Amino acid sequence: MRARLFGCLIALFAAVHLSAQSPAASPDLATYQPKPYVRLKHPDWAKSAAIYQMNLRQFTPEGTFRAAEKDLPRLKQLGIGIIWLMPIHKIGALRRKGSLGSPYAVEDYYSVNPEFGTLNDLKHFVAAAHVLGLHVIHSIARMMPGPNPYCSRMMKSNLCGPTSFPAFLVSIHKA
Repeated sequence: MRARLFGCLIALFAAVHLSAQSPAASPDLATYQPKPYVRLKHPDWAKSAAIYQMNLRQFTPEGTFRAAEKDLPRLKQLGIGIIWLMPIHKIGALRRKGSLGSPYAVEDYYSVNPEFGTLNDLKHFVAAAHVLGLHVIHSIARMMPGPNPYCSRMMKSNLCGPTSFPAFLVSIHKA
C-alpha cells in the first residue's frame, strides 16, 4: 500500500513539475508526430486543369478511339486539359450484365477492348492529344475484375471481388 502511494506521489510530482516548465524546455511535439509513408507531389499541369471523363461507348456513335480523336480539338477549345478515359480493357463475358457488360469488369488488364479499337489506335489517340497539349489518364479498376481464373483464386482469400474495397487507380500516359 505504501509503495503504491509513494509511486502515485512521484507521478503527481513529475506531472506538476513538467507542466510548470517553460515551453522552450519541453521537446517540440512535432518531432514525435507520425510522418506520412507516401508523399505525393501533384504535377503542376493537374492542379488547375479541367478534366473531361470520356466514356468511349457514348462519346461518338462509333464508340472508338479513332472517332473520339476527331473531337479532341473541340475539347481543347472548351478549355479541357485532361482527358480521363473510363476503363479501356477487355470486358469479361462470364456472368455479364446486359449485352455490353460493365467496363469495370475487366477480363484482361494487358488488353485493349476491341470494341474501342486496337492498342495502336489507343497510342494514336494519346499522341494526338499530346500534340494538342492535352494529357490523358485512364481508370484502372484493380479490385473489380470480371470472373477469371486469377480472381477466382483470390476471391477465396477475399483479396478480390465484390466484397473487397474497390480501388480506382489512374495511370498517366506520358508523351
